[in-house]
Amino acid sequence: MENQKIGLTIFLLKSEQAAAVEAVLLKSHDGALTLSPPLEGFFLPLPSAVREPHWLPIINSVVETPTPIILNGQSPAGLLVVRRESDTFVVTFGHAWQLLKDEWLERDFGRRIAVNSIARDQLVEIKAEQVFARWHLASERAPRASSVDEFGVEFDRDLVAAVEGVTSEPLLAGTIRGSTSLRVNVPFSDFAAVLDKSAVLFKSDQYKKTWPEIDNVSPVRDQILTDRLEAQLDAELASGEAQKKTVMFTPMHKREETTTIDSYVLAACQSRLL
Repeated sequence: MENQKIGLTIFLLKSEQAAAVEAVLLKSHDGALTLSPPLEGFFLPLPSAVREPHWLPIINSVVETPTPIILNGQSPAGLLVVRRESDTFVVTFGHAWQLLKDEWLERDFGRRIAVNSIARDQLVEIKAEQVFARWHLASERAPRASSVDEFGVEFDRDLVAAVEGVTSEPLLAGTIRGSTSLRVNVPFSDFAAVLDKSAVLFKSDQYKKTWPEIDNVSPVRDQILTDRLEAQLDAELASGEAQKKTVMFTPMHKREETTTIDSYVLAACQSRLL
């Protein structure tokens, strides 16, 4: 296995989805290559045709040349699917990440690893989404590893989507970024060990000691709990109790265009602060 360092973007499939996802990928794309031991899984190459960039005719229309400019390119990609005990990882190359569906993936995989291995004073970037009042995304980046106190995130109202910083895990080496995916730059000879360490960090809740603010506000993704909360809300709206304690916000388009607001949206969320 090559010892060269390589940037990797790693996703974790939901355990109940893994077998079905593999079947979908193998059925929809030809040429899968089986991995050699000790790795178990396959690589799915996604070749692309050599073609002219879509913008080239526009450029040819405005330059003074006796003959048209001729440029061609291609964008090959690939998916590396690796099984490690009960976990199935997908490493994407090029544009292959576009094949992955949100419902297949552990949404907080990379972020959980990041907060489990980045100290509070080793933060480089944090990306958050404000879900109360006026919807917006905020992304702050520091020129060097800094304390979280120097960032403007408000944990009592913001969902933290991505964290980047200097990890304390020697195996992950240096700066890592975690969101749905984990982004690392490691020697490829450490690849299997990196996957195993990632699985351990993802399953750990030790981050709550270092980052007690994380996940105080989080979306409710459990359908049974969502149904129960919606039934409770319906009952309280009917009885009049909801009007005494419910705050409702008008929905905003993500691009903030002018719109006529004629409805309200109630989103299920839970908070450890309440």
